Amino acid sequence: MVGTADPYTSIDTSLLETAFPVSAAIGPQLDDTPAVSAATAERDALAAQVRIEEKRPIPNIGVSVGFRRFQGISDSALVVGLSATIPLFDRNRGAIDAARERTAAADWRLEAARLQSAAARRSALAQVAAAQGRLAAAEQGERAASEAYRLGRIGYSAGRSSLLELLTIRRALGDARSLIIDARLARVRAIAALAQAEGRVAFGD
Repeated sequence: MVGTADPYTSIDTSLLETAFPVSAAIGPQLDDTPAVSAATAERDALAAQVRIEEKRPIPNIGVSVGFRRFQGISDSALVVGLSATIPLFDRNRGAIDAARERTAAADWRLEAARLQSAAARRSALAQVAAAQGRLAAAEQGERAASEAYRLGRIGYSAGRSSLLELLTIRRALGDARSLIIDARLARVRAIAALAQAEGRVAFGD
């Protein structure tokens, strides 16, 4: 993963069996998401350009040093010159205003990135909560199907139910367990989407 000190190549535990409470799936601040970080870097760079343009009207002072030889005599003198460029009329206002407009546009893009990141996170949290609810319902259904199958086996052994009835109950148990697998996969995908929205590694420490 980009931004991590160590390579992230595998997951130590089974994601289908591990519990991920919604309350624990809270990641970093929204300013740490990739989109917001990129927009912030762009805004900061443009703000720095404004400061550069604002400093351009400062007088540019130069120093020159040379030797001058006088005609008619074999003598020379050290000549030191100073020069200064002082902007009286053109104070770089056009470039400063343009840089400020670009910075203002970058501020709007940064705010839009924050709003989009917040919306994506809210949507991902809702998906995680829904997936948790579906998983809880599937697990409850699997427990009921397991109990029905246990009672069905007892009834079949006692001769109170037929083999067809027992097979029907067993098929219902298999369907309930398949629903649990589907619900767990949906939960893993929802938590991964939440991690992506928050700009962090999913299922990391």
